[in-house]
Amino acid sequence: MKAILLVLCLLVVLSCTQKELIKPKVIVTVSDKTYTPTITYFGNENCDNLFVRISNGGKNDFPYSLEISLSKKGAIRWVNLPTFAGYYQSATYNPKDYITISNFAYDAAINQVSFDFTSTLFNDNVRRPIQVSGSFDHLPLKATNCDIDYISGLKTSELEKEGNDFQTTSWSSNLYNKLTYSWEFYSNDGYRVAVLANTDLSKLAPGAYAVEALTNPIKLDFQRFIAQPNRIDDQVYDENNWRSYKTKGTLTIANHLTTKLGKKQTFGILSFTAYDETDKPIYTLKNGQFSMPSAR
Repeated sequence: MKAILLVLCLLVVLSCTQKELIKPKVIVTVSDKTYTPTITYFGNENCDNLFVRISNGGKNDFPYSLEISLSKKGAIRWVNLPTFAGYYQSATYNPKDYITISNFAYDAAINQVSFDFTSTLFNDNVRRPIQVSGSFDHLPLKATNCDIDYISGLKTSELEKEGNDFQTTSWSSNLYNKLTYSWEFYSNDGYRVAVLANTDLSKLAPGAYAVEALTNPIKLDFQRFIAQPNRIDDQVYDENNWRSYKTKGTLTIANHLTTKLGKKQTFGILSFTAYDETDKPIYTLKNGQFSMPSAR
């Protein structure tokens, strides 16, 4: 009986070892030319995000450096491809409309990721976009500590989501004219949520606050990107490229924390519904988890 158990344990160990020893494989197609590079790669996981960079390591079989950022659930954040013709990047405000992720698998136990992707990337200097696709198998990732200094954003939880999905690709916090505090979140599918207040959120007591277009102390702006992607024009927010909607909802402040770097961070839940000019509901966010630093 002991011998049988010993053999079974040995098989389990060998199975795990074989799983860890699977070699990474990368295939990338850039503008109809396919590469199977002798790769050097760098990848890490941090909090809810994954980052992968593929380069040629001085070889001539892949003359690029490809960078991809996505969530641990496989939601795309952005793609970068530096070339001699300039910097090709995913659409600033709606990358999900131009990038497809499939066959995504992230193994947290051994910190490996596999996925396929197709994308349309845009260039600051070249009007015609390029097509980039690829397949990544068993890329190892470096584990990093999840530090609250770097987790600002707005997202929906897979367990709590009841309305639309929201995955933050970028965010900012600002203080305008020493009067209006602003926290702006941009999703990967072309939406912008801006929380505006007449005081820093870190100074408000925990609790629920109504948010509407004209509510004080907190106002909520919700917009959809309606322009064509243009990397040059997209770098700065232009209200002419966005359609605004009326909103009604609740922002709940759960708690305030001070980070290791001495920053104040506010955590909570945002739920709201956006309406068009006929008062028809067009977007609902429920249980959106946010983390906001003090505006600056």
